[in-house]
Amino acid sequence: RVLFRSARLFDGSLRDDPPEAPIGKVLRIGSRYLDPSVKGEAILSMARATEYVQHGAHGIVNVGPFGCMPAAIVNGLLERFRRDHDGVPVLRLAFDGVAQPGEDMLLEAFVHQARRRMAGQT
Repeated sequence: RVLFRSARLFDGSLRDDPPEAPIGKVLRIGSRYLDPSVKGEAILSMARATEYVQHGAHGIVNVGPFGCMPAAIVNGLLERFRRDHDGVPVLRLAFDGVAQPGEDMLLEAFVHQARRRMAGQT
């Protein structure tokens, strides 16, 4: 329910996904953050985040289940990613099936930052 309620914050803000690059290119893009020998979701997530920003996304949200190692790796890399991409807003969320206090406030702040970036105000 939290996701559905929070999704309203994004109304009118989301566009179609950019086409996904072939896996070889994805690994090259992701290798800026992880060595390609680190196989799995983390390198793919970092590459996809990079692709999103290159195609005009104004913010990146990483959502993972609580305790998910690939999500934790990506969360650890997102600050560097943010710096590498001119301060693009990033939001890290972990879900354990229980609503977290302040979650709506985090989403609202993220959407505000992304909209300011979209309007050229950052």
